[in-house]
Amino acid sequence: MGRRGRVDASLRAPPAGLRPGERLGALPLPDGASLKVVEPPPGPPVLSTLLAEIYGPDPETRRAVAAKVRESFESVPFVVDVDDSYGRQAKRVRVGIDQDNLEYYKVEQSDVYDTIRALYSANTVGYSHRGGGRQPIPIVLALSKGDKTLDEKTLTTPVPANALPGERSVVELGDVVKVAREEASYPIFRHNGRAAEMVMAELAGEYEAPIYGMLAVSDLIDKTDWGDLPKPEVSLHGQPLSEKTPVLLWDGEWEITYVTFRDMGAAFMVAIVGIYILVVAQFGSFKLPLVILTPIPLTLIGIVLGHWHAQAAVTDVHAKAYRIAAAEFETALAELRDLEDELVAFERGVERSLLPWTPGRIPDWRPE
Repeated sequence: MGRRGRVDASLRAPPAGLRPGERLGALPLPDGASLKVVEPPPGPPVLSTLLAEIYGPDPETRRAVAAKVRESFESVPFVVDVDDSYGRQAKRVRVGIDQDNLEYYKVEQSDVYDTIRALYSANTVGYSHRGGGRQPIPIVLALSKGDKTLDEKTLTTPVPANALPGERSVVELGDVVKVAREEASYPIFRHNGRAAEMVMAELAGEYEAPIYGMLAVSDLIDKTDWGDLPKPEVSLHGQPLSEKTPVLLWDGEWEITYVTFRDMGAAFMVAIVGIYILVVAQFGSFKLPLVILTPIPLTLIGIVLGHWHAQAAVTDVHAKAYRIAAAEFETALAELRDLEDELVAFERGVERSLLPWTPGRIPDWRPE
């Protein structure tokens, strides 16, 4: 969103304690649903601000440890939007050949597979040539996404029963297949080729830096009764060398912070040594450079104490950015609402063309 013209400086910033998650948290959600307030780039290239990677000897142990770690996440008041990488097992439908009925009705297996493929896949029946050297548009015959389900209507689809020469009869698809409903497998998540389960969260409220969430969760992990489960070893950097026992590796923004301060700290020490050598060469004294460089560690101490004392969540830059966005978004929102009918028609056209698209909506927004 670009800024055009001037913005009235009297527009007030949002209250410090007002966050979208506080409003959305009251919405009724189905069991197992996860509601998040996400921030698109720019930002750290991480899955989540607070991220715990769980390594272990087998998937069952990793998921069990991750579930206990998630409980610790949810027990911290300022840790919000908690989620994990494995979720819940989805439901799936398995369709198999009923061999006895297949032979009884004299149906070929290939005819059953061809029927199922025709129902659930897209068949290109031709092309619409546009000329002018442009690519032709394929003419595709397929069911809509909402109709690609396995129900009583689908199971009445006719299947040719012509295994014997001269036969021209048909049977219903449901007569020659077995339908079983079962739980799907858990998703497999790997990080650098190593199987892991992720527990993710954001921070909002009293603290917003990941280190505070890490300390609070680590304290709860130490107090947790792990029972028959082995307590995970907590690691701050680097994947574990062995996965015989569970390991909790802190990642997310902490990894960015750790690597940045490690590399910048090493460069800072090299610079300090270089400055010391130059000052020694200039003044011919080993003590005078130490006096000159004394303010540097004192400055670092002041930074730490200032960070410890200050707890401001919203800066003037954030407030100004909000005022600018709030002023211009009202105009953009009005333009979007004028195009709403055209957008709906366009979405229907995309759906008919069987092209991939992402549904959206125009927000009901008002400045706070």
